[in-house]
Amino acid sequence: MLKSILTTALFATSAAAIAQDRALWSIGIAATSEVNLLATDYVISSKSQGYKAHAAWHPSEAWRVELAYNNFGDIDHLHCVRNRPCTFIHDPRSTEQLGVSARAAYVWNLGRVQPYAALGLVSVKLKMDFLIVPRPSVSERETGAIAEAGLDWNLSESFALRLGYEYVAAFGNGGAAQLGVVARF
Repeated sequence: MLKSILTTALFATSAAAIAQDRALWSIGIAATSEVNLLATDYVISSKSQGYKAHAAWHPSEAWRVELAYNNFGDIDHLHCVRNRPCTFIHDPRSTEQLGVSARAAYVWNLGRVQPYAALGLVSVKLKMDFLIVPRPSVSERETGAIAEAGLDWNLSESFALRLGYEYVAAFGNGGAAQLGVVARF
């Protein structure tokens, strides 16, 4: 019985996808540049590339709603305590700099090139387990706005290259350039 239901759903979904004149969904992945964020008593500077994975629903040709997961890369950080000099710490195994975001984007359809602008919310988590400095781990979460601008260069109806810049208004504000690929279906 379950097999029949799943088979029927698969055929119905594929028939709807063939019948539609435009893509309703997209998924993508992008490499991101380094980003600088600021936590309490710590200056955070990512010195490596991160990545972003995203999925989007396209209710119309001009709009898309996107959910994304960001890994902002390994962190080098400057440990600053009041009345003491700052100590530079590099220990990428003990740090996390992750974000989850939701945004709405407006897309201008200019043929093969489609510029876009997006605005939404991001929740960023910074977690630092100090292996070098005798101090307990620190975990902070902050929510803020996220803005993105860029363009999609359509290679075909199903695939595009994406070039953009993301501005994160959390932990002192930072931004990252991104280059990736998007698949539409």
